[in-house]
Amino acid sequence: MATREGDGTEHNVLGGRGYISNATGWQERELTDDEKSEMNTKMISMIADMQSVRDSLIFKNEKLLELAESKFNITQTVIREELAKADAGDIDVDEMLAKSPVQLPHLRELLK
Repeated sequence: MATREGDGTEHNVLGGRGYISNATGWQERELTDDEKSEMNTKMISMIADMQSVRDSLIFKNEKLLELAESKFNITQTVIREELAKADAGDIDVDEMLAKSPVQLPHLRELLK
């Protein structure tokens, strides 16, 4: 998120901090309320996008879903509920992965 002023100064936001350029280089500054709000909005949007990608990867494999339902009596509704718990931080994903009997490639990245 960078903006340039008419006087040539540039404002930038990086890593939750604000920076402004001047003749001596970049100086750190506090974020404005608008910048904080914009960052929060973008983070919420990115999280929703990542959850959507994760869900599409999980729910596109109908054979795997059918197997989970028949063998473990786990429905798509239960899967969605558990994912929501993980998203809320109520489930330790690392602990679940360690207990998983199946270690598929990219499983860790998918669940993160």
